[in-house]
Amino acid sequence: MIYIDNPATDPTWNLALEEYLLSRKAELGDILLLWRNEPSVIIGRHQNAMEEVNTEYVREHGIRVVRRPSGGGAVYHDLGNVNFSFIVHDSGVMLNFQRFTAPVIAALRAMGADARDEGRNDISIDGRKVSGNAQYRQQGRVLHHGTLLFATDLAAMEQALSVSGDKLQSRAVSSVRSRVANISEFVDSAIDVLQFRDILLQSIAGPDCKRYVLTLRDKDAIAALRDEKYRRFTWNVGQSPPFELRRRRRFDWGTLDIRLNVRRGTISEIRFYGDYFSIGEPDALAARLTGADYEAESLAAIISEAEVKTCFPQLTKAEFLSLLLNLDQGGEPETGGGGDTNPTVKEEKEGDI
Repeated sequence: MIYIDNPATDPTWNLALEEYLLSRKAELGDILLLWRNEPSVIIGRHQNAMEEVNTEYVREHGIRVVRRPSGGGAVYHDLGNVNFSFIVHDSGVMLNFQRFTAPVIAALRAMGADARDEGRNDISIDGRKVSGNAQYRQQGRVLHHGTLLFATDLAAMEQALSVSGDKLQSRAVSSVRSRVANISEFVDSAIDVLQFRDILLQSIAGPDCKRYVLTLRDKDAIAALRDEKYRRFTWNVGQSPPFELRRRRRFDWGTLDIRLNVRRGTISEIRFYGDYFSIGEPDALAARLTGADYEAESLAAIISEAEVKTCFPQLTKAEFLSLLLNLDQGGEPETGGGGDTNPTVKEEKEGDI
């Protein structure tokens, strides 16, 4: 395994670095990164930024909002949080989180914390979440990354994230802080966050781990990707037109939130939001459905079981159509939900990494 030291704390650079290594550095083999971000909210690929973030709070406190290419939910980062990334050959097993959380859990246990996998993609200690994980696949390789709350400002986390009511209700909690914790509360010795990172490196990669130093060509390519994608308003927030109908349901595997406009019985616009994980691109499914008659027979004829599974692996075609058409016990459709672009989140100006 190759380790790449990355002292940068700019979230736009760090996400660009991951994507660059995933797509352009397969010759390096398996890669490990340990990195930190300045205060920021990192939202999942399919999420609606304006509904996951307390926009007034993040604007007032200079907290960046950046979208990552992987699915899952929004997470808060600051310098008390250590992120880990594995970039490896894709084994073809979808959502195999335990392959990557196992060495992290072993490292935490060696430090005296009784860490374990919990839920679909979390690591917890004594029932409190200390890590969230996500995955993204591209060109035969997989990126798995996760957070490790070591000494994070949990009060700032609670203020920055807008937690939806169904998540709170499903977990029987009243606040973010009641279900998360810092690892520093559980480790045996008094170590700081940088020492914690170094211990993780030794535990996961070993003392003889090979290191790769980014070249000037690497850095130029990463900076270009950062500026062209991760600092763009269109990627991080995007434009969300108002929608007439909303179909939303929370499953064990995540939330699927469908927004659509119907004109004279035909779907004129449709978009999928949520904290789900997918193999393929839900936008392709949305394109297939645009222009279709909004009725069961027509929709069933257009899409296949495989197409639905590619976008929402735990959902059947029948379940998807039932939700889309509001045929099950979800009640009346909600109206609105899109809105104009967020005036408080600006495209970031160029700066140093």
